[in-house]
Amino acid sequence: MAEHLESSNDKPHWRKDDVASYCGVGTRTVENWMTHEGLPHIKIGNVVRFKPQDVKDFLEGKRRIVRN
Repeated sequence: MAEHLESSNDKPHWRKDDVASYCGVGTRTVENWMTHEGLPHIKIGNVVRFKPQDVKDFLEGKRRIVRN
């Protein structure tokens, strides 16, 4: 799996399964983020791609600090 993440980071655009692997979630979660939470993506016909920096920025925007 680490090899998959390393090779994914070298790609100019990620597929859904690359994003899911990077985030540690399923592709259905990625689809939900696209539809309901505004995960930036590029769609040409049936092909969906993601800029790695857009995914990282999206995740950073989800960061919450929990204080007890």
